[in-house]
Amino acid sequence: YGYCENCGVKIDKERLEEVPYVRYCVDCQEKIELEEKVAKLEKEEMTLSSVPPAYDESTQDIIEGEDEGETEVEARIGKGVTEESEEEEGEEVAEDEEEVEEEEIQTSDIEEEEGISESLRKKIEQEVEEELTQIEGKKEEEEYYQEEEEEKIEGKRRGRKKRETALKEEKAKKKRKTGKKKEKGDKKEKTEKKSDSKKKRK
Repeated sequence: YGYCENCGVKIDKERLEEVPYVRYCVDCQEKIELEEKVAKLEKEEMTLSSVPPAYDESTQDIIEGEDEGETEVEARIGKGVTEESEEEEGEEVAEDEEEVEEEEIQTSDIEEEEGISESLRKKIEQEVEEELTQIEGKKEEEEYYQEEEEEKIEGKRRGRKKRETALKEEKAKKKRKTGKKKEKGDKKEKTEKKSDSKKKRK
């Protein structure tokens, strides 16, 4: 869509806006319409020539006289017609050359646009790749710091548990020592009571 089906040239934006589904550029459209008109005229001429005219002898003489007059006129102006034809052919050649040059310019413009588009696409891909690399690097850095932080927290927890365990063991030892002292004190007290009771009996 947007390119001529005949010559492949990009169709003007204004033409596409006027006729959204146009298939040919302006030059090709004119050529096709001209070819269709010529073909139609040739067909009509062939149809007319296939029907023989009904003329009598007098009419035939008039026609022959007209033909002779036309032949003389054609002979006189033949030279001028030839010159005009040559001029027309020269103009057509010049127009064809201009069209070829215009098509070449349009083709070079399209190739240049495609080249710019390709370089722009590569630049965008490179920028996206760099951004992704930076994102990955930041992500890895964050993960590293997160792991390091988790290790610190885990180390603190272990240290706290060790301290708590040590405190519990120390308390248990104190309790055991206190219990032993109490037992010794109770035994000593019992011994003293027994000795006192023996003295009283005496």
